[in-house]
Amino acid sequence: MGYLLSELTGPLMKSWFDAAFIDCRLDRDGDLVVESRIKIIVTPHADRKLIHFFALFSVQCDRLAVLEVCNRFNRQLVMVRASVLNDQLDGGSWRLMFDHEKYLLESEALDPKHLVRLVRKLEEVIVGGILEVDDDDLF
Repeated sequence: MGYLLSELTGPLMKSWFDAAFIDCRLDRDGDLVVESRIKIIVTPHADRKLIHFFALFSVQCDRLAVLEVCNRFNRQLVMVRASVLNDQLDGGSWRLMFDHEKYLLESEALDPKHLVRLVRKLEEVIVGGILEVDDDDLF
């Protein structure tokens, strides 16, 4: 059975990942946080007709070095976009965000198995992409 984007909630999606024996939780905003090799946050946006997936990392290095990793990542991969957030963290770390947005038509249904597979694929793409482009061992 598929669900429309407007029907997706954090607790509903959590039940799908729980059934697949994948560690997850809801954050204080009610968004789904899938925790495996990395944390991927899943947020449906019915008003924008998309579901947003992202992972955040903190990296202790020079901003130019982290921008270069993002550029190498973005040159090689289309499925996921890498970016550096503007605010530097205490201690000089920079936050990187790897994100993907899936556009859904108003009448398009999302199957629980499809969402679980998509999150697993995103994890593979992000981890594999980082390993491939992180020549300076920032991660």
